[in-house]
Amino acid sequence: MWGEPTRGSRTSRRAKRQRVGVRVLHVGDQHLLTTAHPDRTSSVVGGYMIFYSLGSALGATATTTTTTSFGWAGSSVLGAGFVVCALAVWASGRRLASRPHPVADAPQEQPQLERQVLTSEASKG
Repeated sequence: MWGEPTRGSRTSRRAKRQRVGVRVLHVGDQHLLTTAHPDRTSSVVGGYMIFYSLGSALGATATTTTTTSFGWAGSSVLGAGFVVCALAVWASGRRLASRPHPVADAPQEQPQLERQVLTSEASKG
């Protein structure tokens, strides 16, 4: 009796592992975002949490509605649809990231005033 795991304790341990997993997911994702945008840390993390919450609410509502109307098969098809949408977003982001950005890759022209100062300094020396 003592020391033997009960069904409730196994469930409790599983729930704790899942909570830790979600925390690790959030920390990793937020680290990637704040590394990419160090000047906007709080707004990036705030936006991440807002969209994470909205996605969770949308997923829970859609799954409940679909399961009620179409059963387990409907819920499975909905999940597959979410996966296909996520893959499409990922693929389009990768494709766009591989293209050269016209503004970032364009040669930067010096403002007129800077050009005049540089030209006058060169003619003096």
